[in-house]
Amino acid sequence: LDLRLALMPAVADYKHRFNLPVTDQGQEHAVLKQVAAQAREVKLDEQKVQQLFRVQIELAKRVQLAFLQNEQRQLVFPAWAQGLDLTADIRPVLLDLGNRIIGELVRAAWALQEREALFRLTEEEITASVLSAEERHQFGEALWQVGQPGEKEN
Repeated sequence: LDLRLALMPAVADYKHRFNLPVTDQGQEHAVLKQVAAQAREVKLDEQKVQQLFRVQIELAKRVQLAFLQNEQRQLVFPAWAQGLDLTADIRPVLLDLGNRIIGELVRAAWALQEREALFRLTEEEITASVLSAEERHQFGEALWQVGQPGEKEN
């Protein structure tokens, strides 16, 4: 989960170089559609998985904006993040990470029941320094929701 956010400086660098907006509704829709299909395949609640990815997308945009609006130059684009191509270099990695996340949600379903443990996990393991404790908490809440019983899509 953290690795997706760790890639956001590279996404921000690309968008800065090509003067693109942070929000790409078409891409967001495509990601949400794909994760819904994957959730359906592995019998996870589509809406809850989509909500988890919506939270990830919002946090990813927050990280991108922090780098793009970095007026005091406190944040520096890491050397590895500079010059990458969004379509050829970054999106395939993000797609693979999304696939792995879905798989881990299935494998670690038992752990998704432990609300407080998930909050600690997101507080400790999400390393994007620009995210607040509340934003990390939202991420933990979305993870926890995936593990809660409810209607599952068939």
